[in-house]
Amino acid sequence: MHPAPDIHTSPLSLDRKDYAGLGIVALATILFCLFANRPSQLYFFGDTWDILCEFHERGWRTMGLMHNEHFIPVSKAVLYLQYLLFGMNNFRYQVVSIVIHATNAALLYLVARELTPFAVPRIFGALFFAFSGVYWEVTMWETGQVMSLAVLFIFLSLILGGRYLRSGETVVLALTMLTSLLASWSVGLGLLVVPLLIAHAAVSYPRRRKAMIAICVLPAVTILFGMVVALWADPGGMAFAGRQASVRQALQV
Repeated sequence: MHPAPDIHTSPLSLDRKDYAGLGIVALATILFCLFANRPSQLYFFGDTWDILCEFHERGWRTMGLMHNEHFIPVSKAVLYLQYLLFGMNNFRYQVVSIVIHATNAALLYLVARELTPFAVPRIFGALFFAFSGVYWEVTMWETGQVMSLAVLFIFLSLILGGRYLRSGETVVLALTMLTSLLASWSVGLGLLVVPLLIAHAAVSYPRRRKAMIAICVLPAVTILFGMVVALWADPGGMAFAGRQASVRQALQV
């Protein structure tokens, strides 16, 4: 009899089937995005102008300021770097958005390795996520990259968190804390990284209690520190967010 496949194989240990699966998912996502959205027909929209104007008026200090009810320093920095590289050529921003979305689909393919070692169901699952996520705000609106970036760092956190739960490497735990913080600093949706890490640890590695406690507590503490930074950087903006924002708005769901 053949041994049962190990569903906890590291997502970072890839074979030829995995590389083929990643290529299929990424290429199919990019082609579908280009066909469905036709990025060359679009142009800049409201929040993009607001954020870029803030950078022109205040420089990099604007990263620490709230945008409406959102603290999004990572997303602001990524948007402004694109402006420095591409100027006002909006098509290139949308290419970046599509690449981020395709990367997220590929990362989900890797995350799903915790559930099954078989490539075909992971490909279908990743493509379902990719195709259902192709709508204007995610793939065509420059400021909508806040959502894709949050998902990017959530998936990275889950991959790194799984590796830490298997290996107990302190460096990997530190990277998980960093990517969790970056997820929360992309947009409020990134706060979902904490319950997802907890669920991942509880379902997949319930017997590794010390590692479970670390992966459940330390990223949450890091994100809390990030909120303290936000309060220090823009207390007026945080006060406004507290008055105006609901939980649904904060999570963008």
